[in-house]
Amino acid sequence: MTRAFGNIEKLPSGRYRVRHPDEHGRPTRVKGTFRMKAEAKRRLVEIDHAIRNGTYRDPSRGRALFGDYVADWLEVHRPTLAVSTWELYGSALRLHIEPQLGDLRLSDLTADDVRRWYSDRLGATGRTATAQAYRLLRNILNTAVVDDLIVKNPC
Repeated sequence: MTRAFGNIEKLPSGRYRVRHPDEHGRPTRVKGTFRMKAEAKRRLVEIDHAIRNGTYRDPSRGRALFGDYVADWLEVHRPTLAVSTWELYGSALRLHIEPQLGDLRLSDLTADDVRRWYSDRLGATGRTATAQAYRLLRNILNTAVVDDLIVKNPC
């Protein structure tokens, strides 16, 4: 007999709440509620499938602000960068990336945000600076994927 994965609870409001163990077995509650029990069951099956396949990502991991993550990223990479590269990265972050994207949560950053940012930068600074800043942004977000903070790089 297979053991049921997680549970669905009917709330006094008539909506349904989903709870499940995360990939480490810790109890976790899915953000939000569901209008119908079938929706809640579907979400629970999706989570179970993702955990079994190793593709589950705890949504709370990407809640860090992009600006905070970037500051840590730059400091961690400082020893591996030439001084001129480190200064170039710091300048690109300060002038081109953080003003528009720094206050967004990593998990909220979308491809549309990146496209708008890119378009704004092209109009403000030109192709070379925008291309350099974009490459840096893509690099940083690739690291966030490896760090399991976001599922996919929006670049």
